[in-house]
Amino acid sequence: MIGLLFLFILIAYIAAAIFTVKRLQSKAAKYIAIAIYVLIPTWDILPGYIYFQYLCETESGNEIYRSVDDVEGFFSTGYPLGNREDAFIKYGYKLMERGNQQLGFYRYWLGQDDRVREEKIKEPVSRYALREEKKLRPWNVQQNDYVIFDIKTNEIIAKSTLFKYIGSWIMTRPGELVPTGGRPGIWKSCHNYSSETWKDFFVKTLKPTR
Repeated sequence: MIGLLFLFILIAYIAAAIFTVKRLQSKAAKYIAIAIYVLIPTWDILPGYIYFQYLCETESGNEIYRSVDDVEGFFSTGYPLGNREDAFIKYGYKLMERGNQQLGFYRYWLGQDDRVREEKIKEPVSRYALREEKKLRPWNVQQNDYVIFDIKTNEIIAKSTLFKYIGSWIMTRPGELVPTGGRPGIWKSCHNYSSETWKDFFVKTLKPTR
């Protein structure tokens, strides 16, 4: 439905541009009108991309404020180290917890047969957790911060920042114009995550018990 709406608006916009240009008499006026119609949806792309590149060079990456030794596990709403098996077998953590108040909390660990065990728990016991924070910066740049923090004191001990460039101002209004399933369309991103990126960030911050 959103895709059809976007197509209809696009066709109507092009038709309005053609209609306007054809009614103008002088070539100069026609060129000015064409430029205006082209710039309305695209004028902020170049400065936005330059700003995005600047943020990638100056603010993206991992910041580890302090490391913690002998960490058995952590709490996270997702699986930052790949699947659950990776957290235990590859990186050496003993347990992982996830969930929320509405759906409940769960604890995972590795059994003697190297299979992941799951248990529903009343509340997490992990001292450290990962949360994701998102905000929209100027010029349609989205900032994603992955923050490792101390649950007891709320102290931030590490932060990993990536930036996503959304593109033109139109892309920030997907519910109205852009067929992206209600989410901004991402043109480009920097400091993307891979298993090695997560390992460098997580394992150097929360050093697993060996």
